[in-house]
Amino acid sequence: MPLAPVDDKGTQLFFEDSGPPGSNDYTTAVLIHGAYFNSGIFRPMIPYAKENNLRLVLLNQRDFRGSTPFSPTELTMLYSPDQHQDFVQYRIAELGSFLEWFIKEQKVPVPTLQEGKRYGGIAVIAWSAANALAVPFLASFDTVSARIPEPVRAYLHSAVLYGEIPSLSSTSSVPHKSADPPVYVTGAQPVTQEEYYTPILDPIYSAEEKTLRFPLWVTGYYTHSSELFDNLPVATQNDLPSRKQFFSRIQSNPDEEPTPTAARIPVTTLEEIAEPEGLMRSHLPISAISASIFQDAFSKITSRSHVDGASSCSQVNIAIVLCTKSVGYCVCTGMEIQRIGLRSQVECGDRTTSDSGKLSLHIWDQMNHCVGNISQTMGYTCLRSESSLYSRTGTFRKTSQGSSRK
Repeated sequence: MPLAPVDDKGTQLFFEDSGPPGSNDYTTAVLIHGAYFNSGIFRPMIPYAKENNLRLVLLNQRDFRGSTPFSPTELTMLYSPDQHQDFVQYRIAELGSFLEWFIKEQKVPVPTLQEGKRYGGIAVIAWSAANALAVPFLASFDTVSARIPEPVRAYLHSAVLYGEIPSLSSTSSVPHKSADPPVYVTGAQPVTQEEYYTPILDPIYSAEEKTLRFPLWVTGYYTHSSELFDNLPVATQNDLPSRKQFFSRIQSNPDEEPTPTAARIPVTTLEEIAEPEGLMRSHLPISAISASIFQDAFSKITSRSHVDGASSCSQVNIAIVLCTKSVGYCVCTGMEIQRIGLRSQVECGDRTTSDSGKLSLHIWDQMNHCVGNISQTMGYTCLRSESSLYSRTGTFRKTSQGSSRK
């Protein structure tokens, strides 16, 4: 069982490794799972690694199979709002330690830029609830005192933020994140049940019932109004729909066909990759972490600015994936990204430099929230391209992946 040490207390993270693809300039993509499925959900991507010159590392978060469970002390921190900042900082340090360990142990190729494309180095792909870790991690690059090892600063050149889930806390934030991510990671105003009904927030259901309903809800296919995507991007904040208009265009219940991805996964596979215990014990509570922490972190990675001359996340290419058939909480992301980007434009102006990374929004048609639908093109489209989809004026252009709209 491959395990990586991430601190001096014996904490370890389990991972699976596709191995080098046979070249000396491959990119190592570290994939981090969400709140219900462990990293085994990414295994269907492994056959596509070699042809895209990628080495895939499937990383299990704390409290999931093989990795060290959270201790009672750590859970107390998670359940205590006044200790949320410390809890997040420890998780940032663990991810940084893992990446540093892997870079050194596996002799990851040095990152290079050739004819406008990235080679070598490290890319982080965060799916769903993993964005609760990835966003603060990327934002911490802007802090000189942050525990981000120098090799990680030097080797990490790309990040893909894909999908996310809502908070269980009525006081926490909602969709306002990046890449088909859901809402809470950005610290936006909470979404009420009246605005958008979701069973996982309904108090009539027990924790056990929510656990059963969650995978079908989050991996369903939703036919939202095409206006939500046809109007992206917008030029000014006045062009954004009102909150009421936006939620009137969101579909709450999944389509009957196709059936949710989770309903089509073989039982034997589900037994290997589904871990509802981690969902309820720690990873849904993580989504209820103080909204201000996520809001500050997300603002940093969208502003793309340097702080006090520090090496910052503005040097990292960040691709945000928004799927048109995804659960509504993730679709909210697109609007929030627009809102934040336009606000940053007004408040901060253009702080980008010639060596700045790119912030791109990729809209994938006919695809739902489940990572199993990511095709082999993710490696090329999101990790290799140097073309910016985030203009110097703070607005997004978009690309499409998947079926074209009819």
